[in-house]
Amino acid sequence: MCVFDHFMLQINKNIFTKAKAIHFSLQALAYATNIYKSQGSEYPVVVIPLLMTHFVMLQRNLVYTGITRAKKICIIVGTTKALAYSIHNMVVQKRNTRLKERLST
Repeated sequence: MCVFDHFMLQINKNIFTKAKAIHFSLQALAYATNIYKSQGSEYPVVVIPLLMTHFVMLQRNLVYTGITRAKKICIIVGTTKALAYSIHNMVVQKRNTRLKERLST
């Protein structure tokens, strides 16, 4: 049972919002990670934000990896335009890790 009628929710470092605690007892602790770190893992529920603001990250392989991390539910939040862009974008950006040079030394 909740004794508070509102609680503060921190979204970013400096942005707070006031939310009603109607079903506060039903809330569960959740964690956020990125798609790169989630490779090889599975989660019951995955939420993927797809916005044109970060169009550089809208790549088919990243969206596929994000979707396949979900065991039961995958929720895609964003615009249809961003989803279509990511589906058609099969260009994988070259990583500048210098791994070959590091292994040869």
